Amino acid sequence: MRLATASEIRSLDAAARAAAWRAPGAPPERALMDLAALALADAIEEIAARFAARPAVFAVCGKGDNGGDAALAAELLAARGFRADVLRAADAAAWADMPPEALPARSIVLDGALGIGLRGAPRGAAAAAVAWTNRMREAGRALVVAVDVPSGVDADTGEAPGAAVTADFTVTMGLPKRGFANPAALARCGDILVAGLGYPPDALAPPDDPAETEIFSEPDARRLVPRRAWDANKGAFGHVAVVAGSERYAGAPALAALGALRGGAGLVTALVPRAIAPAVAAAAPELMVRAFDAPSATPAALASCGFDFAGKVVLAGPGLSRAPGVAEALGWLRSAPGVRGFVFDADALDRLPPAADPGRGPCNCILTPHPGEAARMLGATVAAVQADRPAAARELAARAGAAVVLKGAGTLVAAPGKPLSLVPCGNPGLARGGSGDILAGLCAAALARGLAPFDAARAAVWRHGRAADLAAVRRGAEAMLPTDLLAELR
Repeated sequence: MRLATASEIRSLDAAARAAAWRAPGAPPERALMDLAALALADAIEEIAARFAARPAVFAVCGKGDNGGDAALAAELLAARGFRADVLRAADAAAWADMPPEALPARSIVLDGALGIGLRGAPRGAAAAAVAWTNRMREAGRALVVAVDVPSGVDADTGEAPGAAVTADFTVTMGLPKRGFANPAALARCGDILVAGLGYPPDALAPPDDPAETEIFSEPDARRLVPRRAWDANKGAFGHVAVVAGSERYAGAPALAALGALRGGAGLVTALVPRAIAPAVAAAAPELMVRAFDAPSATPAALASCGFDFAGKVVLAGPGLSRAPGVAEALGWLRSAPGVRGFVFDADALDRLPPAADPGRGPCNCILTPHPGEAARMLGATVAAVQADRPAAARELAARAGAAVVLKGAGTLVAAPGKPLSLVPCGNPGLARGGSGDILAGLCAAALARGLAPFDAARAAVWRHGRAADLAAVRRGAEAMLPTDLLAELR
């Protein structure tokens, strides 16, 4: 989904108001406000489902459109049985000194103090409202959901000229804002959800220019992933072959296989050393396991399994180790006839030469490096990769002729001839061993279902990040585990 400036949003809003249905006698502004408030209420209800008890909601409402959206969302939530209080930013002097203990534990603060009309740093009552919202979050008392943009963030640049809200979720209206491409803004937005406001389809279309950047959001993911036909069978959803693990690493292939299963693949087979086969098989009864008599993958070991790779998507890498024979095993896999596609992750990336073309021939391919792996593949330093992540992702995609997922804060997906895709979800709770294994499985499942590599990678990264954000609501980013993502996948 393309990024829009504040002036573009105002023009689109005006056109949508003219075209939208509204109740007889209601002002034109109400039509968009109803849609925005409904999206906010629905988002909060979905988030609240992860709480042990229904949270109280405090809507901080400024005098602009965002404040009106927040106030109306509070009304809708109250009608659904939530405690929903409205705090007017203009009256912040009366409540901005409220201590965190005054809020019920694990509340939700709806930030509607400021919007895309921000000019300069927040002042007076608005600044007090921003400070109070951040204080409630920092004290661990509340989760923050921002309306359109976090208050204090410039919608066009992503910069914060003064104090600004740090949100856990941002429900942005109509289209993502241009400033969201700024990493500084992403750190304040949290998971970005896009609320539809009835804009015309051509206004929502992603950019055609490969030099541009898009935001990949839930509406994009829903459009890409086909619904399962009522008369479908397991063969319609592809077969993923997970070549992973070694005698020391049983968890990685199990997590990758679980990612592929939860990702929707019709069949998943793990090819692993016999020493770890029972542990991998125990991960899920739905998983098929082929064992070979070697401590790690080699061409001879894989051939001994008698497995036909034709028509399968091969996920190679998690836990493979750097043992002798692994690089040769990857070459053997790449030359196997009829393979439908590849996902290379972890140790497979470390065994690929810097200028490899793993996507050669008719096969589709996705690479999933973290910054350290990307640096090795580019012959650069991690600092250089992180200093210009868009350039690194594009360069990797160009060299490999494949879709590339550059993991990390603000995950990027690149492919030759495509605009760079920024997936604005995920949180620091993903900084654990095993998270990437599940992502690799999701990528392989999407490929197996027939998506093109760029689309498969974007959809998988979005599902992974969104599940992580919901898991963090339930468990907290400190306590959540990669396996917690499996229950939150949608």
